[in-house]
Amino acid sequence: MSRVSTLWRIHLHLAAFSQLGVLTRIVIGRLFSGPCSGNGRWTWAPCVTGSGLMVAGDTLFYDFPANVLGSFIIGLLSTGNNLAAIYPCQCTTNNFSGLQLPSLPRNSKLQNCGELHIGLRTGYCGSLTTFSSWFMQVVILMVGRSMPPGTVRGTHWVQGLWAIYLGISGPLFALILGQHAALAAAAMWVAAEPTSYQWQQPKQATDFPASKPMGSFAAQIATTNPILKTVEAADGAAEPAPEPAAGALGSVAVSTAGNSPHAPHAPPVLVLEIVNEALQPANAEFVPTTAATADVGPLASAPGGAASDSASPVPIRESSRRLSRQTEWLVDVAAGSSFLTLSGVSLAYAYLDRNTATKHHRRFWWFSILLGPVGCFLRWHLSHLNGWRDGWLQYGTFTANMLGCVLDFVCEALIFRLAGSLTNTQQMALQGLMVGTAGCLTTVSTYVSEIQKLALASPVSAYKYFLASTVVPVALGILVYGIPVWMGT
Repeated sequence: MSRVSTLWRIHLHLAAFSQLGVLTRIVIGRLFSGPCSGNGRWTWAPCVTGSGLMVAGDTLFYDFPANVLGSFIIGLLSTGNNLAAIYPCQCTTNNFSGLQLPSLPRNSKLQNCGELHIGLRTGYCGSLTTFSSWFMQVVILMVGRSMPPGTVRGTHWVQGLWAIYLGISGPLFALILGQHAALAAAAMWVAAEPTSYQWQQPKQATDFPASKPMGSFAAQIATTNPILKTVEAADGAAEPAPEPAAGALGSVAVSTAGNSPHAPHAPPVLVLEIVNEALQPANAEFVPTTAATADVGPLASAPGGAASDSASPVPIRESSRRLSRQTEWLVDVAAGSSFLTLSGVSLAYAYLDRNTATKHHRRFWWFSILLGPVGCFLRWHLSHLNGWRDGWLQYGTFTANMLGCVLDFVCEALIFRLAGSLTNTQQMALQGLMVGTAGCLTTVSTYVSEIQKLALASPVSAYKYFLASTVVPVALGILVYGIPVWMGT
């Protein structure tokens, strides 16, 4: 499969799953904060979260439940290599290494759909969680502004600081809980079929490529901290893929075991590793043992995963290729159908709701769904900047989060200052930019995953990354949003 075709499929899955992530985030937000706002049809739900402008529920910001859920899902979708590195016990190393989705059976065809994995992790989880909405509320609480009775008057720094603490601790705990759930699911599948599969010994990492996210940073301290070396090795830094194809701002590697020079006759199995939202080769190959392959000869135990010359016949290989292509085709069709359906419905309702006064507030849903993929695409391309220079700062994620926060601050300031002169369409478009584009451009699920990985090597580095990601958006918010609000009130 060509590089262009692979990139198109990745963007298709990113677009489809980012729209689903935006829709899920909006529904969850309305579920937990509808009664707090005092309007709409959600008055039956509990008043848990707020927008920063209300008296009740402000510390638990509007998208806090979505951030927690998205972080749990990203933990549940952790790769087997990551789980084996974070929880380095014999059971995880032997049973989970090389699996893309340990929570699914090893022989599941979805284990080989690398574009689907990017869509789920980067598209869905990254768009379900949002960094900009979190710090938008923190800045609103710290800036304060004169509002009608029942709303905030003056600054609320204590509530803002608590919002920061809860905003990081909740998703971080949810991430760990999701990883534990993935371990439990993987153990269940191993117990159900203990002798149905054979694994090659995972290769050991001996170096750290400069283009690998967080790789150069790992190279500096791996000699003194073997845990990080394990993490980097588990993320696929052991060996480059055979004939990698260079992508935009990074690389997209697609390999099959059947095309490997080390295993010329083995059944083709797609081996991909998701590393900081990019496709990379896995460092262990998984070969299912079937009746056909068991009779032709076992896997060789030579270093590098070389297979015996007496491997499966050509018909078995062709059948595996057809099954892999069929699965990829079905997954692509499902993603394309979802994207076209949500886009069409959003366009239709954005037009139909324009003259319905009772449904004006709902129009930002459709604008958000339509504008969400733009932010997701930009975040995925920026993710290739992670590991650009040595150090603890993840440039890609940090840049995406700061850009999304600035966009949120600008849109909110415009809505506040021009509230009386904006048309409904203009106001809904600005809210769509905030919820859709900025919400998908920023992410909490990747952010907490990076903090966890940094903490394995150096807690100081993790705290520095957290503090930088906290101080900078607050300062930008006070500058971009606070000054216009103070001047206007």
